Amino acid sequence: MAIVLKQYQKEAVEMAVKEDYNMICIQAGRGKSLVGAFYARVLFKHNLVDKIIYASTKTGVGSIKKAFTKRCGVPINQYDDPSDVMNFLISDEKVCVVKHSMFEKLGLDETYRTSLRTLMTHHYQRIALVIDEAHKISNTEGVGFFAFQNLRFMFERISVHTATPYSSCLSQIYGLIEMVRPGLYKSKSDFFKQH
Repeated sequence: MAIVLKQYQKEAVEMAVKEDYNMICIQAGRGKSLVGAFYARVLFKHNLVDKIIYASTKTGVGSIKKAFTKRCGVPINQYDDPSDVMNFLISDEKVCVVKHSMFEKLGLDETYRTSLRTLMTHHYQRIALVIDEAHKISNTEGVGFFAFQNLRFMFERISVHTATPYSSCLSQIYGLIEMVRPGLYKSKSDFFKQH
C-alpha cells in the first residue's frame, strides 16, 4: 500500500529540499519522522546528497528506524560508536541513525575531528544531517550545541526537526535558528531586542 503524505507533510518536504539549511516544526504525533524519511527519499531520487545521517534522542532513534523500515521498506543501522560512524562514511551505506550524544563523542574530541577532516578530504561526499528533536541540543551554551557546531564542516545540508521549538523561553528558538542560519543575528541579546 502506497503512503500518501498529507498536504502539510508534502509542503514540509518540498521546503526542506529547496533550502539546504532548514527547520521543520510539526506537532508531536503528526508524522515528523515520516517527513524525514520522505525528505531522504527525495534527496536521493534527485541525486542531491550521497549520504544522510539522522541524529535524535534515545527514544527518537526508534521512531526514525521504524519510519524507514516499516513505512519505506528501507532498514537503517544505528551507530553508537564513533569508529562505526567513520566506517559508515566510507561505506556503500546511504543512511544511518545516531543519538545526539554522538555529536559530543565526535565534536568534542580533537582526534576524531582531525580524522573526519582528513576522511572528508580523501573521500569527499555530500552529506546531509537531519537532527530530530533538535530542541534538545538548541541551548547555545550547552555541550551538545557546541559539539554540533564543531562538526558543521561535514554537512552540505542540515535540517532540524522539532515538535517543540518553544517551551519556556525565546532562547530555545534562537538556538534552533543558529543551528540552521548561524550569524543571522549578531548575538542572543540582538535576537531578544528584535523579538
